[in-house]
Amino acid sequence: MPDLRIEITDEDINEIETVLGNVTFDAERRNVIKNLNTVDIQAFPGTGKTTVLVAKLAILAKKWPYTNKGICVLSHTNVAREEIENRLGNTAIGKKLLSYPHYIGTIHSFADTFITLPFLRSFGMPVSVIDDEIALKKRFNLLENSTQKYFEQKGFSERKCEATNIPLEINIGCSKDARSYKNVIKVIKASFRMGYLTYSEVLLFSRFFLSGNNSISVAIQNRFPLLFIDEAQDTGSLQWEIISKAFSESSSLSIIQRFGDDNQAIYDSYQTNKSSVNFPMTGHQTIRDSKRYGNKIAELISPIAISNGDAMLGGNSDFDKNNSKHSIILFDDDSINGVLPTFAKIVLNSFTDEELSKNEKYGIYAIGMVHAKDGEATAPDKIPSCVKDYYSNYCIATSRFNKTPDELIEFFRISAKDTSNTDYVENIAKGIRHILNDGNHNTIPFSKTAFNSLCQKITESERLTFRFELSEIVSLPLTNESDWNIIKSKIIDLCKKWYGMDISSSELLNWSESRTPIIEKPSNVYLYNDKTTGRNLIIKLRSIHSQKGRTHLATLVLETFWRCYNIKRILPWLSKQPPKGSPKGGDIQRLKCHYVALSRAKGLICIALPKKNIDDKQCSDLKSAGWNIVET
Repeated sequence: MPDLRIEITDEDINEIETVLGNVTFDAERRNVIKNLNTVDIQAFPGTGKTTVLVAKLAILAKKWPYTNKGICVLSHTNVAREEIENRLGNTAIGKKLLSYPHYIGTIHSFADTFITLPFLRSFGMPVSVIDDEIALKKRFNLLENSTQKYFEQKGFSERKCEATNIPLEINIGCSKDARSYKNVIKVIKASFRMGYLTYSEVLLFSRFFLSGNNSISVAIQNRFPLLFIDEAQDTGSLQWEIISKAFSESSSLSIIQRFGDDNQAIYDSYQTNKSSVNFPMTGHQTIRDSKRYGNKIAELISPIAISNGDAMLGGNSDFDKNNSKHSIILFDDDSINGVLPTFAKIVLNSFTDEELSKNEKYGIYAIGMVHAKDGEATAPDKIPSCVKDYYSNYCIATSRFNKTPDELIEFFRISAKDTSNTDYVENIAKGIRHILNDGNHNTIPFSKTAFNSLCQKITESERLTFRFELSEIVSLPLTNESDWNIIKSKIIDLCKKWYGMDISSSELLNWSESRTPIIEKPSNVYLYNDKTTGRNLIIKLRSIHSQKGRTHLATLVLETFWRCYNIKRILPWLSKQPPKGSPKGGDIQRLKCHYVALSRAKGLICIALPKKNIDDKQCSDLKSAGWNIVET
């Protein structure tokens, strides 16, 4: 165990509470912040674990005794980094955390920076593009006609042109002696020599370089004696294999702390049953009380938690008056259209107009585990099968454009279709990368995101300033040519300042009327009007997976069908009458998905359930468990 020569005191925590503002850490959170041993931290939904982590990082940065060793923070997203930028970006502590010798980023970017790219370049292999779409399309176009026809016959996509292992292996359903197998291998090798890799291949190379080479692990741990992993429950097997090789626990060279909640370990799809890391380990610390909701919601959710060894508490009493209104909405096949109006009435009876207005940013949501129909879910006896069955206008299409725009202004127009500021900035970053690479595709190397691509040419210490300047451009209005001229001028200045490039004469900056075909993002919004009171309500319909990490004011969880009815299958847990033994297979996914779904809301949770899926005893058990039963 490395000796960090650091002690975190209550005085340190008091000071950082003042710096962060509007934050108070109780004894449970203070114990987590003070702990500098290898440990797991199980944090329930809404407990503010990222804020706890940021506070701990800020204190450590202030007391950090090394100039050539740093703190490493890894996750699947840049949430921790963004939290530091938002809360501490203008402080000396924040700037210190975001610069050398520390590293805060995604697991993938860590593998890029410290393992794969240095080793590949040391072997003379240039890496210019890391992008699935670009690399796979290039490879497919290089395949022999006979191999392309083989792909067509087998129903294979371009994804089959990706390595499944290093040393190089692929899976295209034929022997290694087959002509098509040899052709794909040849094309992938040619792609590697040109410097075109997919995101997954970067991780495969990292695992390969780490295997059997203990010196890399020793070097990484000497560089980073302290490792934090955020959202640890979502670490995939390959990612965790890389982390465990890079930071070998048996070496005792690094302190490793993992933050997460195993109950929320859901992946890209409910059909994916990936095994996560063994989290939390024995002897873990727990942050129990949620700042999102009260004890009643915590009590209703807890029975479906997979890891329920620690009791979850609700620390928000703002909406305790709604404790008798958390409801199971029962409906017949012919009354399914009444589910959303019934939910709307419950919401309006639960919140005043002032409360709805004050919490408008959180919203009212109806979400389901399955939002698209598939082949097995079309028979009448399998309705409701998906979110669309509750609202015929529901559309699963996402906002996208048919081709990459030419003019920069079209990137701005496309971005205006996105509701997320993150998506907006990313689309604008794509446009700037596009114009900088016009005629020279190596000026700005490709990375996992366009924004990261732009940052590769900017030092760590200056990236925060660059982000602010780009954000200012993004926030400017764009309604006419005059507005565009102001934006264009600022982009010209930005490119000259940060990249030393004069793009003022580029035709890609020209003003034009909109001509890029755009598929509008569907609103997927149900509008309710109470004719008696005149009050209105907006209910947004989404999939459960799309809402992970979000907070709602009120949530309705919809029954859907995947192999069987999902909520019907977990009713024993919801009614506090779980079957003997641990849940298995698909039930694990169902429990975790619905745990995520029901833990989104601050003030009200409801579940929509067909009457045919519940009997009198189950209704009685649900009432005893604390649920209110209503019918459409």
